[in-house]
Amino acid sequence: MVSGIGTRKVAIPDGLFPTFTLYHLRFHLELGARRHTLPAYLGSTVRGVFAASFRQVVCVTRAPVCDGCLLLPHCPYPYIFETPPTLSLAVALQKRFQQAPRPYVFEVPMVYDGAETLELGLMLVGKASDFLPYFVYVVQATGTQGLGRARVPYRLLSVTDGGQAEHPLLFQAESGMVRDQVQGITLADMRHPDDGQVQHITLECLTPLRIKKYGSYQGSGARLEFATLLDLLLGRLEALSLFHCAATWAPHTALREAARQVRVLDKHLAFQSLERYSNRQHQKLPLHGIVGRISFAGELGPFLPLLRLGEYVHLGAGTAFGLGQYRLTTTTASAV
Repeated sequence: MVSGIGTRKVAIPDGLFPTFTLYHLRFHLELGARRHTLPAYLGSTVRGVFAASFRQVVCVTRAPVCDGCLLLPHCPYPYIFETPPTLSLAVALQKRFQQAPRPYVFEVPMVYDGAETLELGLMLVGKASDFLPYFVYVVQATGTQGLGRARVPYRLLSVTDGGQAEHPLLFQAESGMVRDQVQGITLADMRHPDDGQVQHITLECLTPLRIKKYGSYQGSGARLEFATLLDLLLGRLEALSLFHCAATWAPHTALREAARQVRVLDKHLAFQSLERYSNRQHQKLPLHGIVGRISFAGELGPFLPLLRLGEYVHLGAGTAFGLGQYRLTTTTASAV
């Protein structure tokens, strides 16, 4: 499949990200008393509580910080929540990646309305899936500790495999762990037979999209282009593959060039103000970004599997807090 740049055709490479695999878990919680005190956006609350609980579960030294710990290279907590760059990286990549991308994404609703039940999504990338039982145990055990400043108690009802259409059970409150094997999701799974017929797409930003461009975070999305989004997505997949899926570093220049030919059809974007409190830094930090919809037209077929994978891994800064989540919709030639 090709995309034109002027009169030159650029071949879209086959076998993109051959080692990349992610795993989608769905946690079903029953919230207890004081649930109405929870913040509307739960991304920071969920990430903070579960990260702290995970550390308590796996840390055997009880040291206050991970730096200098003899077990640092082999402990699941720093690997998942404070992922250090690999020392064996080439010098150029060490300069590029002073921090490695985290191998997980929490998925939370943009607005929690005080409902008694809550569904959370969790994506685990590559090697992070080895610690799936840890996550299930931590989420279950943290129920008595509670969420938020009011310590809202909850009960873990079930965990299902979001990578399969029938969502088979992994954990059930009455039975415990049913199984610990989940279906991996790859880029090949994201290909649809009619991708070549798609002429228009719309991306709906469900949680704030934080894009740093021209030295600062974009506030309105006025200068947002398809090439910018694809560059972010490719960079994220390239880095996740490198650090968590045993891949070699391979920037995909041809795809980035081809993306410049996709044009913006329509924009309905707005600035969403959001912030979180950092216990580590003892201050409020911004989580604000762009929400709304943006539509594109062009030769979109080669990009659709990537964009569908992006629905899982999210885009931009703050993905660990659930930011950068979007929904993709497509329009084929027959529907226009």
